[in-house]
Amino acid sequence: MASTRDTEAIYYNPAALTRSPLMTVSLGYIYGDSVLRVRGASLTDPAMRASITDAAPVQGLQIGASLLLPLKGWWKGRIALGLGLLMPGKVIVRARLPKPYTPQFPLLGNRGEIVGVQLGLAFRIGWGLSVGVGVNALAGLFGGIDVGENVLGKLGSTVADELLTDFSLLAGVLYQPNAQWSVGIVYRGLSAAQFSLPITVDLGGNFPFKIPTLNITGVAQFDPRQVGGSVAWRPIAPLLVEVGVTWKQWSKFRQPIANTTEGNPPLPALRFHDVVVPRIGVEGEFVFGRHTLTLRGGYVFEKSPVPQQLNRSNFLDNDRHILTFGLGYRYLWGGRLDVRVDFFVQYHHLVSRTHTKDPGDLFAASNLGFPSVGSSGWFLAGGGYVSVGF
Repeated sequence: MASTRDTEAIYYNPAALTRSPLMTVSLGYIYGDSVLRVRGASLTDPAMRASITDAAPVQGLQIGASLLLPLKGWWKGRIALGLGLLMPGKVIVRARLPKPYTPQFPLLGNRGEIVGVQLGLAFRIGWGLSVGVGVNALAGLFGGIDVGENVLGKLGSTVADELLTDFSLLAGVLYQPNAQWSVGIVYRGLSAAQFSLPITVDLGGNFPFKIPTLNITGVAQFDPRQVGGSVAWRPIAPLLVEVGVTWKQWSKFRQPIANTTEGNPPLPALRFHDVVVPRIGVEGEFVFGRHTLTLRGGYVFEKSPVPQQLNRSNFLDNDRHILTFGLGYRYLWGGRLDVRVDFFVQYHHLVSRTHTKDPGDLFAASNLGFPSVGSSGWFLAGGGYVSVGF
């Protein structure tokens, strides 16, 4: 937030787009996969355990560009634009969600399997102060399926689907009074990729009873509202240290999937809670003429927003220790081109957790999480990108 730059600044702090060279383009690729584990007396079937822990890999192509508008006079170096695009490897949007009370990992299930587009605009006010705004756009799937008799009197279906966009606000402030210190503050609005495909069936007057509408409705991806801030300090020219904290409003998390029919009992309240996420990062630079080698490391502790699952619900999630390592290479080519090649590896350790059910619950005997259900695992991601500034 306080030390970001180029196209990554659209998300981390759009105000920092003013740090970019006149023009920057970047291309990158990311891949990540997880090993999720679930345990419980009712989860002895290997096929069932596999279906619960089968989280899709995160993979995709990242494309970005930033532009410091070449204006003159007082406007010189004050306005910057940014564009970021994430293209998953195979799909535009995917939702694979089990029945409401089946043990599941709602926060890790479909991450990264959705197209994301980000746009940003930044303005340097002066006196070390910049502000920026942006939008984050996700794709949602809406439509319906109608089943009934066609003009020939035979059973047929009509399908209508469309992709609609969900926009969320990004806003940031950056204050850098000198080369040693900078402070960044960012706001990210709630972002959700939803889907709704109701199925209506009308088999005509010859069918003895009416089939109710089946509501296939839910949320494929949810990112909570966030407010964060960080301070970056450069005690000596080659060393940068940044510490920050982010508040995430997980209490607004929506049911990942709704009841299929209106006759089902209402789903219980989720009661997810907000969390505060601390983080620290260190960066060291080694300059050899036109060549610069950068080593990076970071640590984040993210507490789970999911409360103890005492009753029917079996939403599994864990506190996470996150370690990140990065390597960067920079070459200044003829004083005109700024070429950067960066790689990163990120490891998430999911702290083992157990939910013990209330034996007095009305549905305890049929609950797949009874008498207790636990989870653990890890997530590993890596990637790299090339950027050219000129």
